[in-house]
Amino acid sequence: MGLPVVPVNIALLDPPPGVVEVWCVAQPVVASGQQGSVRYRYTGDLLFGSVTLHESDFTDLSIATAGTSPL
Repeated sequence: MGLPVVPVNIALLDPPPGVVEVWCVAQPVVASGQQGSVRYRYTGDLLFGSVTLHESDFTDLSIATAGTSPL
């Protein structure tokens, strides 16, 4: 379906099985799509997007220690 999602890989305290967070809006979705590694969906008032980056693509530690971003 190509919906934007944000996986958050942290431990939950006493999680019930199959926990997900869903955001709902009263307005109809205007559009959704993907441009490169960015997935998005928006209404007239809200934009939600996610970017997926793989750590293995950024092995140069000089970037991390310089305080800059590869974005």
